[in-house]
Amino acid sequence: MDIASYNKGQMSGILLRKVDTREESVLEAKGLFYGIGHSSNSQLLEGQVELHNSGYVIVEADSTRTSVEGVLAGSSRCTVDHEWRQAITAAGSGCIAALSVERYLVGNNLLIEFHQPQREEVKKELTDRDVQEGFDITLTKNRGQYALRKAYHESPRLI
Repeated sequence: MDIASYNKGQMSGILLRKVDTREESVLEAKGLFYGIGHSSNSQLLEGQVELHNSGYVIVEADSTRTSVEGVLAGSSRCTVDHEWRQAITAAGSGCIAALSVERYLVGNNLLIEFHQPQREEVKKELTDRDVQEGFDITLTKNRGQYALRKAYHESPRLI
């Protein structure tokens, strides 16, 4: 398969070639969606969690729970999106899995929170630019690119 021709920067068709006879034909088309990565790539999970016969991780309905306690899955490689395997669905599913992991850890008293030790901040005088941009390093919330750069470079607090 290949793009048959370009007309004014746009495709006009797809060149198709039969594998057995090498016979070529052109299918008129104005656009092409080319999907890649449709294999499940879940070999490392074989024998670890329950997999669909096509290799997709099986999760419980409306969740990210797999057949193994504490193992959560989320991506286009799960049966959540077995048919469509779209990137946005995979991203959303990954987010759901991450939040589910947090809930699992909290529910099983396994989550350890890290609190940064209190440090006395060095007091700095506001510059004219700080005032113009509405930036104050002592505030919890500031807005804009200027504030982000200042907080990153001049504050000992985590961003």
